[in-house]
Amino acid sequence: MLIHAYRRKEAIQVDLGAIVIEFKPDADRKGAVVAEVADEAHVATLLNISEAYVPFEGAAKPAKAAKTANTPAGPTADEIAAAAAAEAAKKAGGSGEEKPFLLKGDKPEDDVDLGAMDEEALTAFAKLNKITIHSTWKGDVDKIRQKLFERFGE
Repeated sequence: MLIHAYRRKEAIQVDLGAIVIEFKPDADRKGAVVAEVADEAHVATLLNISEAYVPFEGAAKPAKAAKTANTPAGPTADEIAAAAAAEAAKKAGGSGEEKPFLLKGDKPEDDVDLGAMDEEALTAFAKLNKITIHSTWKGDVDKIRQKLFERFGE
């Protein structure tokens, strides 16, 4: 299935732990950032992050789908990021490396590593937590990360 990373303008690699999917702008599709994803489980994982991925149908942005009580929520962007970070740590041999921007949750699986997030993920995290990113911070990932950590860190 052709998946559209509709908020992206440039190529991106998405690490799902078992596979890295490369989304690239496609000139035949007016520069839409897309990837062909064959595995149904990977398709489902990506499509569960409705704020970032949709099936490519030529539309710039989808209408927000309503969730019903019978619809499983699926993993959140933070859960996928945490799983990817855990997988990366496992591959690295669990080096125990200090993470200076780690927000500790009640359980280890609830931890959020701001240091592993790019500007889009940091901005989405801020928005989810009702924090406005100051216009002078746009493009300054280190500043955004630091301000979020100051707000939520211990």
